[in-house]
Amino acid sequence: MKRITLLLFALSLKTVLFAQVDTIDTKTNKLLIHNLPEGAATYVVYFVDSATNEITGPSDIWVRTTQYSTFHNADAIQFDWKWYHHDSLYKTVRDICRKNDMAPLYAYGNSVRTGIRAYNFTDGYMVAADTVAGNNADASKKVALTVPVYNWEWDMELFSTLPYKKVGQQFEIAFLDPNDNKPAYYLHTVIGTDELAVNKQAKIKCWILRVGYSATAYADFWISQQSHEMLKMKGYYNGRYRYKVKLY
Repeated sequence: MKRITLLLFALSLKTVLFAQVDTIDTKTNKLLIHNLPEGAATYVVYFVDSATNEITGPSDIWVRTTQYSTFHNADAIQFDWKWYHHDSLYKTVRDICRKNDMAPLYAYGNSVRTGIRAYNFTDGYMVAADTVAGNNADASKKVALTVPVYNWEWDMELFSTLPYKKVGQQFEIAFLDPNDNKPAYYLHTVIGTDELAVNKQAKIKCWILRVGYSATAYADFWISQQSHEMLKMKGYYNGRYRYKVKLY
């Protein structure tokens, strides 16, 4: 009887552990889209040396805008991103996704380094947009969407829509950056909560969401429990911390 009890307990524990991991992709469609804040948000982005605690290099400014729109006569969400580096505009991005599940439909980027790269997400593939003038995207590039992905350029916004419930919750999120060649799932874990100080008087209660990129690289995101915005990111890679902090 004791052996049976232990076996049942082990099976029950295994079920609970596996149940804690939520698959988040456009097929499961578990995002709470109504929590996605519209409007513009400005972030300062900078690096800090982990040994000296000194800021290394100049800070960048990101202005990211979300608005509900239409695309080919269907409800959509339009994301715009202006990246300022060394006091000048380094990159502009405009991406479109479906409103009901944030499935990517179109991605456009224009940077000082690479010029224009534009892609369509259609018929199970990401392919270069052949109607965009001056498109430098490889016309032969055809990425199979073997998993139902989200556009990784908008992870900060997607984190606003996750169905947070408790510390310890885990999400396997399907992402593809338009500059990459293969989609994949990435494990994200709610590692805690925090009263994030935004000035001397105000604190905002946040979820802390961690993604591990490798054994030695990770990023923690502070997500407001009230407004659902991403307020702060602290990541670590190759001896440096990277911060993204919302400006008010």
